[in-house]
Amino acid sequence: MPCETRDPTPPAPLRKYNRTIDLEKLQAVSDAIIADDEVPRDDPDAQQAHELLAGTSMGGARPKVVVEAHDGLWLAKFNRVDDRWDHAKTERAMLLLAAECGIRSATSKCTTIGDRNVLLVKRFDREKEKHGYRRPHAERAHIAPRR
Repeated sequence: MPCETRDPTPPAPLRKYNRTIDLEKLQAVSDAIIADDEVPRDDPDAQQAHELLAGTSMGGARPKVVVEAHDGLWLAKFNRVDDRWDHAKTERAMLLLAAECGIRSATSKCTTIGDRNVLLVKRFDREKEKHGYRRPHAERAHIAPRR
C-alpha cells in the first residue's frame, strides 16, 4: 500500500472576519469608543465592537479593523469625528505618490461612509484560499540582517 502524500503547506486558518458591508456599523462603534461612550456588550454586533475595543496588532493611534471583501482581506482605517483633515484621503494620496515614484506600496482605495471617508488597504500578508487565509512566507526586517 503506497504512503499517503501530504501537502507541506499548512491549512489556512478558519476565522470569521468583518465584511466590508459592515463598515457603517464599524464606523459608529469607532465613534462611540473615541467619544468614551458605552458600547453594549450584548449588542448583536459584539464582534465588531470587540475587534475595535481590543485593538489590532496593527498598532497606531487611528481606529482600524480588518474586513473581508470578495477579493480578500483589507485593513479599514477610519477617520475620527474630531479630525482636522481627511486622514484617509491623505494616506491614500501618499500611497499613490509612492507608487508613482517607483516605490512598491500597498493596494488601497477610499470609500465614503456617511460624510467621512474610510481608507481600505489590502492585506499583503494574507493569501485567500478556498477555505480561509494563510500567511505567505515573509521575513521580518529585524531578522534578515542577522543571516
